[in-house]
Amino acid sequence: LLTLSALEGRRAETFFWASLAIIAKPTAIIMLLLVGALRLRLIPVLVLALLFVLALPYAFAPAGYLNDQHRVFIQMLTSMAVDNTSHFVPTDFTAPFTTIGLPIPEFGATIVRMVMALFTLSAVIWFDRRLEQGKAALAIFLTATFYMCVFNPRVEPNTFAMIAVPAGLAIALLWREERGGVLASVLSTTLFVTGLSGVERHVHDFLFPWFRPVAVTFIAGSLIWWFWAK
Repeated sequence: LLTLSALEGRRAETFFWASLAIIAKPTAIIMLLLVGALRLRLIPVLVLALLFVLALPYAFAPAGYLNDQHRVFIQMLTSMAVDNTSHFVPTDFTAPFTTIGLPIPEFGATIVRMVMALFTLSAVIWFDRRLEQGKAALAIFLTATFYMCVFNPRVEPNTFAMIAVPAGLAIALLWREERGGVLASVLSTTLFVTGLSGVERHVHDFLFPWFRPVAVTFIAGSLIWWFWAK
């Protein structure tokens, strides 16, 4: 909804959805950055939404406590995914490497995130300029959620639920425009299986935490390439 509102230039709705997105999941800042890059005139609205969300808690809690929480949150963004001292088990792109005994250092993981952030930015700008408005919004939403699911340092199993809708819609669009085909069948099956991978405990234990980032990368990567090729 934030993406659609921004692409259509609706300032009030963009402010509302941007504020709600940050409150619901602070890593939604990724979407704000992408929207700001796509619609420069909305940058003041996005900044205002961010400042509003940051300032709101100070009306209910001591400033010192909130400042400490902000500092801890920023530290977690860079260290959580590769920190073996906590109980948090990341399921981002580092998970498959950790599973096979080749953990990625924190600095290396940060570099990968930055490179993929630049790729994501380039892709959404290209989609915005080359695709029809409806398809562009879907492609941008899919690309952004792919980054948030696979390259966000705070990824957990439930995070992957956010990509189900854009991926499903993109597969449906692929199926309609290509009139079925092997790719649409494989992607839809993979998406369905990925969604069910946590239902049975033994299957979940075997696939956790490496399977979902691999499956989502395959699904989203294929769909992003299809949009790009159009």
